[in-house]
Amino acid sequence: QNTVFSTLMATLTVYVLVGDDIRLMRFDKSADVVFDAITIVCLVLFSLEIVLAVLVKEDYFPGFWFLADLFASASLILDLTFVSEALLGRSDIAVDGGGGQTGGNFEESEYARASRSSRVGSRIARIL
Repeated sequence: QNTVFSTLMATLTVYVLVGDDIRLMRFDKSADVVFDAITIVCLVLFSLEIVLAVLVKEDYFPGFWFLADLFASASLILDLTFVSEALLGRSDIAVDGGGGQTGGNFEESEYARASRSSRVGSRIARIL
């Protein structure tokens, strides 16, 4: 229950909830590598948090919060652009120059948003 670690994890939780939307709205495809790197760091730290919780918290494994954290962390894999491109068979996941989204991009953005919303419950409940 270190304050610095809890603050870091809360900050990373906010990033994983809105980072991909910000990437789609404001950045070119060339910035995908940076966002992927940050997402990988988040995935590693959330995985470390799960491992540490298994080691020190009674009744965490194999409980509800363990499964919620596991699925929420695993869903981060879908936020990696190279994974989503491989799964969707497309590489043009971005906002068009006119400020709006094309039909396919809108659907992909909705898919990403749904993926992130699956993380909200477990992360917010754990922060509180």
